[in-house]
Amino acid sequence: MLDQPEESRRALALHFPKIHPAVFGVSLERIRKRLVRDGRMVEAEWRNLMALSLEAELLKRPLDTKEGGFWTNRFIR
Repeated sequence: MLDQPEESRRALALHFPKIHPAVFGVSLERIRKRLVRDGRMVEAEWRNLMALSLEAELLKRPLDTKEGGFWTNRFIR
């Protein structure tokens, strides 16, 4: 998605045919801006995801968002 955004959009759109192309394009661009090349994660992003997941009732209780709990950068070099 970082190096070939248009090709990525076309490939991913095949999996989401019901989403309007304009909406899909905007959504992917927002995601693309948040991607990092090295794959490292930060606790703040997990806290944001946790808050959203709880508000959307995807989770019944919060999970520990500290590194080493259910996520880690340990294997990234």
